[in-house]
Amino acid sequence: MMIRLYIMKNKKITILWAAMLLLAAGCDKDPYFDKGDYLYENRDLTYLENIDGILIHWDEQVTEEQQEAIREMVSAMVRVEGGTFQMGSDDELAADDEQPVHAVTLSNYRIAKFTVTRKQWRAIMRDWLQWNGNYGTGDDLPATNLNMDDVQRFLETVNRLGALNFRLPTEAEWEYAARGGKKSHGTSYSGSDNADAVAWHQGNGCNVLHPVGSLQPNELGLYDMSGNVWEWCSDWYGTYSADAQTNPQGPNYGDRRVVRGGSFSYEAAFSRVTQRNSIQPNTQSFAVGFRLAMDEQK
Repeated sequence: MMIRLYIMKNKKITILWAAMLLLAAGCDKDPYFDKGDYLYENRDLTYLENIDGILIHWDEQVTEEQQEAIREMVSAMVRVEGGTFQMGSDDELAADDEQPVHAVTLSNYRIAKFTVTRKQWRAIMRDWLQWNGNYGTGDDLPATNLNMDDVQRFLETVNRLGALNFRLPTEAEWEYAARGGKKSHGTSYSGSDNADAVAWHQGNGCNVLHPVGSLQPNELGLYDMSGNVWEWCSDWYGTYSADAQTNPQGPNYGDRRVVRGGSFSYEAAFSRVTQRNSIQPNTQSFAVGFRLAMDEQK
């Protein structure tokens, strides 16, 4: 049986009628989505999926390969319970830009267990980029050599295909998650005081990229927050303020973007959870990738 439902924004009567009609047809998933106007065609409800509370509304042009990649990415989103933490560091290894230490309060959000892989990039973008084989080969390696515009194109595409709200993490969200959130043990690296246990760096990485998730995770189950590749954050780079902040977004403008986490080509100390770095937005580096984040759906 085919059911076409024309659901328009802010038409509560239509929405209620649509929900009752789907329930009467033996469907137990919520047909309502509050962003945009949609034509829903009930083909076993493949237009709508709920994975751990994240709703995917498939674009009609999405391919099976893209669906598989999106399901994989959505399934890997870890819920981070918000809270207040002391951002930055004043220990002996801390650089000037890691100070002053200041209180940051964050709301709940989600962040990916892994950086986006080459396989996922190619599936979503239908773009068979050729990465430099000198730094490793394989679909499970992080997608790198992508500037900020490339990353934004990826986010726009995947969000359109699944009606999702993927984005880059803010610098504060990145650091809080790398520390382990409310489960933090206060380690120097993400999940351990032993860099070799959790991070691919200059001392153990053999100057090549490594498959995502091949070392130990941190307290939240996140992999490679330390080492392997630097990760783009959404913030412009700037100095810290001593003032307490809530959900900071970074400076309003700048000429460099924040990257975090260190990489296989840097010394282990650069993989500390408080270590900061910045690059120009047009930079394409073999040692810079990205990790997805999203606001928690209400």
